[in-house]
Amino acid sequence: MKYYFGLIFVLLFSIIFLFNCYYEVNCNVINNEAEVLFCEEVDDEGEPVNISSEFHTNEYFHVLLQKPQRLGISTIVIYCYLMEDEKKIFVARMEKEVDPEWNVIYRKTFLREEGTYKFVFSDLKDNKLGKGKVDIINNK
Repeated sequence: MKYYFGLIFVLLFSIIFLFNCYYEVNCNVINNEAEVLFCEEVDDEGEPVNISSEFHTNEYFHVLLQKPQRLGISTIVIYCYLMEDEKKIFVARMEKEVDPEWNVIYRKTFLREEGTYKFVFSDLKDNKLGKGKVDIINNK
């Protein structure tokens, strides 16, 4: 009897987990989130040039979202957060008009303060399209 109770519990937990992944934006595979890349430049084909996870304060870099399929939306929102002790501190929100046929979106930016920053791309309904982290160090 205990065996069946344990089996039912595991099955029920698995169903709830899969249901949660389908509807939560934190499950990258099911919701098709893309990784956000950070680079010095973007070439004419939309490919990142000199990808890095670290840049200096007051140094321009590109925040790039590259999806395998077209976006299908006309406006994206880019959120920037400063990460401190696993807490997100809001820094900026940027909206950008895009062509729904595009699959690459990027924005040139810089940050004045050192730290680890998280960038999140989403649509106007707050459905996440991709996210990534970059470290900003003092420009010496």
